[in-house]
Amino acid sequence: MPEDYNAYGLGWFFRAVSRECLRIMTSDDNEHRAGLTKQGLALMNSRRLDEAKALFVELSNQYPDDADAWYMLSSINGMLGRIDEAGECCRRVLALQPDRAEAHVNLGNVLLGQGKLDEAAASYQTALQLKPDLSVAHFSLGNLLMRQEQYDKAADSYCRAVALNPIDAQINPVRKKGRILMQLNRLEEAKVLFDCLCRVNPADAEAWYNLSIIHGSLGDIEETGESCRRVLEIQPDHSGAHANLGNVFFHHRQFDEAITQYEKALELDPRNVTALHNMGKACQTEDDIGRYIEHYRRVIALAPNPAEARATFSDVMSYTFSFPAEYLPWLDEELQECFSVAGIDHQPLGLIAARLLKFKYSIPSPIDGGDEYVRTMSERIALDKLFLMTLEKAVNADADIELLLTRVRRALLLAYCREKRLGISQAGLVLALAYQGVNNEYVFAVDAEETHQIDALRREIERCSPSLTASNEDLEGKLLVFGMYDRVSSLSCMEDLCRLPLTAWSQTFLPFVTEALLNPREEERIKDEIISLGGIADQTSQLVRSQYEENPYPRWVVVGKKNKVKIRQGLQSTFPHLVPPPFLDGPVQMLVAGCGTGKQPIQAALSYNDVEILAVDISKSSLAYAARMARKYEVENIEFMQGDILELAGLNRRFHIIECIGVLHHMEDPLAGWKVLAGLLVEDGLMQIGLYSESARHAVVEAREIIKNEALASDKDAIRNFRARVFRRELGDNLYAMARNSPDFFSTSGCRDLLFHFQEHRYTLTQLRRELDEMKLDFIGFKRFRNLDTANLYRSHFPEDRGMKNLDLWDRFEKLYPYTFGEMYHFWCQKKSSDA
Repeated sequence: MPEDYNAYGLGWFFRAVSRECLRIMTSDDNEHRAGLTKQGLALMNSRRLDEAKALFVELSNQYPDDADAWYMLSSINGMLGRIDEAGECCRRVLALQPDRAEAHVNLGNVLLGQGKLDEAAASYQTALQLKPDLSVAHFSLGNLLMRQEQYDKAADSYCRAVALNPIDAQINPVRKKGRILMQLNRLEEAKVLFDCLCRVNPADAEAWYNLSIIHGSLGDIEETGESCRRVLEIQPDHSGAHANLGNVFFHHRQFDEAITQYEKALELDPRNVTALHNMGKACQTEDDIGRYIEHYRRVIALAPNPAEARATFSDVMSYTFSFPAEYLPWLDEELQECFSVAGIDHQPLGLIAARLLKFKYSIPSPIDGGDEYVRTMSERIALDKLFLMTLEKAVNADADIELLLTRVRRALLLAYCREKRLGISQAGLVLALAYQGVNNEYVFAVDAEETHQIDALRREIERCSPSLTASNEDLEGKLLVFGMYDRVSSLSCMEDLCRLPLTAWSQTFLPFVTEALLNPREEERIKDEIISLGGIADQTSQLVRSQYEENPYPRWVVVGKKNKVKIRQGLQSTFPHLVPPPFLDGPVQMLVAGCGTGKQPIQAALSYNDVEILAVDISKSSLAYAARMARKYEVENIEFMQGDILELAGLNRRFHIIECIGVLHHMEDPLAGWKVLAGLLVEDGLMQIGLYSESARHAVVEAREIIKNEALASDKDAIRNFRARVFRRELGDNLYAMARNSPDFFSTSGCRDLLFHFQEHRYTLTQLRRELDEMKLDFIGFKRFRNLDTANLYRSHFPEDRGMKNLDLWDRFEKLYPYTFGEMYHFWCQKKSSDA
């Protein structure tokens, strides 16, 4: 049934029909007519509308001048979505009874369904002239006014309808419609309906609560708080209202008050995952992560499905650097559960797991034990489920664990070469290390003996390839051991291996076959599908492309899934002072310039409603990985294209949002590339930019100077050797400290991007301000800092900069704290309007 045809829905309609049929049956002594009517009513009450229609057709054929029969037919046809037939029946009624107000309403609904808004309005007004207290006419007129975006007038009509028919209001037709509109993200319309309910019945707690949700989604913070307080006056034990009020306090950076509200919400409903997640962010800011952990453990213990809470755990922990401070058995088990949940970003969990495992096994720094220590640790790791899951699901980013694993891997290789077999526990550890090799792109150091043995193993596998007809345990063992050190897809017999049926592999080995063999093969095929914008003419761009073709960056394994929100909601939660441009209500056209392996655009597609993304990169290898992962996550609103930023003006398109993070500083002339992107923005369009800080990269510059002076290559062996020297502290404590704290240092593509890149520019905030002014871009603010103390520290120095937008003050702050922007200057800016 079209939503506009019957304003109050099925419940109202059948009550109205019952009254109408009762009137017909009691006012007419024709037993045959009364019997048909009674039978039709019974069919309608059981939702058998086609049969009911047949009876009323029979009735109208026998009594062509029976306005009641035609009226019933008009309503049934409307319910069935047969709008044209409904309209014809309405006109038959009105030809017989021109003053029948209900028929004018039905005709108005028909006209509204046909898009004839002016004629529909005339029908509703006629009905109201005939019956000013006809609630359905007021409600239908409200629907029309909503369609015309006359929200204030629509609210008046709805209020009159509900006030005239409070019984129907109790049966929730208005509330139901409002909730549907909320689900459809038609928030302004939903706001009208719930505001109407609150005006008619100020004690309606659920209406106020829905209003608080809508205000929050629209970024109306003060109204959100007021609505929450109205809910709590009526219903003090409303968990959702306490959680929403906590969000208001959080927005105003009153974190202790926010935590108090979140705790009240969780005491009333321990399964309120959203309150738990937001409480975690507030506790980070207050440096009270233990308070969050207490509630987190309670939630996962009580929730019938704790997966949602676990999905938020990774996000909260990604900003935590001091947890845990000891071995916690419950956390060991909990991390295993988290690693098993799909849709969680496992990388932050990997960092926590590494800290926990170091406490568990007292792993020293540096690793200085002999062969017996390594053998013992190998046996213990092989039986440790969390250790194995961490290696499989994440990139290890802990230097001490890497040095231990490097020695463990060597011991496993040499043992295999002696015994030509793997024990059961050994096989599990070798498989985990093979996954880790895929994840970190084989970044662990390799000595001469290991190289000799792996080369021999490569020849042995490739020699047996022509005779392969099926997999076997011996072949799987060889491939696993080889896979700890190098890409299985680099074997010359790759195609022979891929041709083996999937049923030929053991169930344990099959997922690794997919990851190490079938996925790389699929990416090679995808490369041929990717559209190119044009040739890469710039020499620097050609060199940069060559690097990323060899080492697509960044390497990532899993992206976290979140509940989708509007982009304006996400931006306003970070930048309360931002006045969101109207285009953020969607559909939003977004360009990700320099998308790399696709994590950034895929995360955006999974996070935001109503966004269409063009993701461009200079490397087809990176784009092929991105496209494969987009298919894995069933993301369909991203178009991938190869191209140089300098050539993007040829797109002849404009975008509402452009993201370019970690890209411009690798161009020969970053400003030239930035200007191209600025030219693609619509008026008031938004940009998210990431650029290196001169102040924060002293250790990186030091490393790059060593690499340049020693004329080191940027191949896999050179990167491995350089990293080994850093870990041995041969190059000084600064580089050692930098390496231990840089996630990029722990993968081949990441380390090459960090230290071995062909081209790198760095900025100061003074320079950044000048370039923003030159391009007429307004600075909005920095993205949320990973170290949550940074924002509080800045405010303590410069309380006058409430919006934290003054780059001159930030420049002074960076001089006081030079490593503030260790990752990069990551910020948003906005294109000034032409009349600014």
